[in-house]
Amino acid sequence: MLATLRQRNFALLWIGGLISITGNWMIFMALPLYVYKLTDSTFATSMMFLMGLLPKLLFGSVVGVFVDRWNRRQILIVTNLLFALALLPLLLVKTADQIWIVYAVQFAQSLIGVFSGPAEDALLPNLVGNGDLASANSLNAMNNNIAGLIGPPLGGAVIGLFDLAGVVIFDVFSFLFAGALIALISLPTQPSTRPSGAGAASLLERSLGVWREWLDGLQLVQRQKFVAFIFLMTAIVSLGVSIFSTLFFPFVAKVLSASEIQIGWLMAAQAIGGLVGSVIASRIGKYGSLSRILGFSTISLGVIDLVLFNYSALFPNITVALVLMLLAGVPGIINITCVATLIQTIVPNMYLGRVFATLGTTTALVGAIGTLLAGVLGDRVGIVTILNIQGIVFILVGSIVLYQLMTGGLSETAPADEMRPVVVEEGAV
Repeated sequence: MLATLRQRNFALLWIGGLISITGNWMIFMALPLYVYKLTDSTFATSMMFLMGLLPKLLFGSVVGVFVDRWNRRQILIVTNLLFALALLPLLLVKTADQIWIVYAVQFAQSLIGVFSGPAEDALLPNLVGNGDLASANSLNAMNNNIAGLIGPPLGGAVIGLFDLAGVVIFDVFSFLFAGALIALISLPTQPSTRPSGAGAASLLERSLGVWREWLDGLQLVQRQKFVAFIFLMTAIVSLGVSIFSTLFFPFVAKVLSASEIQIGWLMAAQAIGGLVGSVIASRIGKYGSLSRILGFSTISLGVIDLVLFNYSALFPNITVALVLMLLAGVPGIINITCVATLIQTIVPNMYLGRVFATLGTTTALVGAIGTLLAGVLGDRVGIVTILNIQGIVFILVGSIVLYQLMTGGLSETAPADEMRPVVVEEGAV
């Protein structure tokens, strides 16, 4: 892990990410509180989250075409600048009738993120060698957990002293700082997939070129059985995670009878578990097949969740819940790291932007479905019952992965005919 951090280009990306994600956690904690304080409406607050999902659902997959066409380092520089600029209108929000500004900012931030997320994932293999990909992905996951420990309490302190404006200004400077560090990354010129003479193509030809390249990316996912399976598995796991996230606060409030401070402890415990998982995940390539580790980590997450939900329902105890939340954070991060590393290893570089963008759209879609299901069924069926179903599904999905490996249904090496480059016709852009 330390050897990966000593690689200059990756270290610049990682440090910039740590600062900007800390700013994101600050505003993630502060903005919903501010909206609820202004409106006294849970609906108004939920609309803010919905605005953050829409760009991923509408544009996420298509954006991958441009991530594969454009220089990914430059995309990250520009998007960090745009992130900073898009936050500034929040400084104008003072009353409930100005809440539309928050919605517009949420939409804009998410739209920018549709470009930056896949660009970062696709750029990573150009910063480190294949042997360091697992370590680099685990370090990126660690970023989120470190920021998750620092950001919320720091955001609470800043909003208490300087109101929302203080948090916004901090986040603005965090993006500018991250963009400046990324600008220092030095890489060879990224090969372009655009054909010669493309600049003179008509608008229709350009539009058809984008459409063809988008379809090429989708066809690759469909054609490569292993990638398609990873997509399906990730979608199912994301559905479960969205259900858990939606029911987490009702669960800890009603079942555990936890106070607001104790809820903060539970979130911190999961973040600490994520840090431990990141350290373990940095060396997973040395422990054997990534697919096998992915299967076991998913099963472990399901088992820990089942113990957490049912023990808490029978014997509510915040200390036991803290330990179990910490344990759940470990396989959660290992799971994320395995998925990202497998895709980066198998999918050709020229397709990575499209594949990661499509994966982001897929998880956003099932996340919205999971949120709606949890909201509708949580009261009717019962919080613990729904969460138990989620845990059982995790165990089944992990078991299917291991079964497919044992029977030869999965292979981490893509056949040459399935990974063949798609030829872009002359005139397409």
